Amino acid sequence: MVSPLGVSMPTDVAVNDAILQPYLIAQDSDESQRQLLILLSEHAEARMRGIIMSRLRSYLGQEYAAELEDIYSEAKTRLLTYLRDLKAGKRNTPCEDFTGYVAAIAHNACHDHVRQTHPGRSRLHKKIRDLFRAHASFAMWKSKDKKKGEWLCGLHRWKGRTGTSISTAWLHRFYEHPETVTEALAPGDDIQLLGIDDLLAAIFNDIGEPIRVNDMVSVVSAIRGVKDAPDVSFDGNGASLSLRLTDSELHIDTVLEMREILTRFWQGLRELPWDQFTAYLLHSRDASGEDLINLLLGAEITTDSELATLLALTLDELLELRLNRLPLDNDAISKELGVTVERVYKLRYRAGKSLRSLIAEIIPQKKWPM
Repeated sequence: MVSPLGVSMPTDVAVNDAILQPYLIAQDSDESQRQLLILLSEHAEARMRGIIMSRLRSYLGQEYAAELEDIYSEAKTRLLTYLRDLKAGKRNTPCEDFTGYVAAIAHNACHDHVRQTHPGRSRLHKKIRDLFRAHASFAMWKSKDKKKGEWLCGLHRWKGRTGTSISTAWLHRFYEHPETVTEALAPGDDIQLLGIDDLLAAIFNDIGEPIRVNDMVSVVSAIRGVKDAPDVSFDGNGASLSLRLTDSELHIDTVLEMREILTRFWQGLRELPWDQFTAYLLHSRDASGEDLINLLLGAEITTDSELATLLALTLDELLELRLNRLPLDNDAISKELGVTVERVYKLRYRAGKSLRSLIAEIIPQKKWPM
């Protein structure tokens, strides 16, 4: 299928997808508007709503209604822009699959919205799904109920099973008495010190059966204190960069501004000596505990390949590191670099000192602590 986002075509060129033809060949403005309304009502609106509703339900559970209309409005605006450009001859490539284009634009609008408004959860969701695919003890599979289309997760030996009232009761107990359930997951230990794989294993063993991926992400988010508003604070012995936004302020221009800040921060970090760069990168985390590496990957500031090269790791070694061990403490970093813990402190201090002036340039109105 040729991409429907292609370049323009004159309106007198035959369109392979017959659904569009009545709208594109209409010459009178009233008839054109009438055909546009038919196109939307019969072939687009219900499909877009269904896709967005399914994506939000899968990602956010039942708490998606408030966001549905915003995403639908954005998707419809994108579709109208495309259709008007197509009719005006501003696209050189015909749309060969209109329903496919409608589906793609709904998926993209939903994806963009979730990444912008739920960045912390998005990063955690991706991290957990990556772990399910890479870890030999875990599995993730599609529910047999095609109407629900839900993704389930659990221990590998459970693959193909469905959840029962047992997992539902466990989730109710978790949300009603989170401290009691959390203490039972790591008796005698600090659950915040558990690696993500150990935390998932503890949850699965306590439940005893599969649960939805979305529910697992919600549970881990609650345990780790992951916030949906962008809240970036890189720990580097005094060097910090923070953005705190209320929901009402979270618009695309703000998100793009945050990505620009992260990009400049990453460029400055890369200019440090290798040992300072590595010590700082492996230790740093944001205010919710998210490590800097996964934050940068989630924001698409860097890539796995670039990080693996910079850290002198293979892609498999990097995957294992970011899924199971990050962020590293000073003892672990000292072993990675083959230096003393005291040396690690000095490296991180020097990196933080260098980055502090960069952060002050990026956000000059903020007075950063020394």
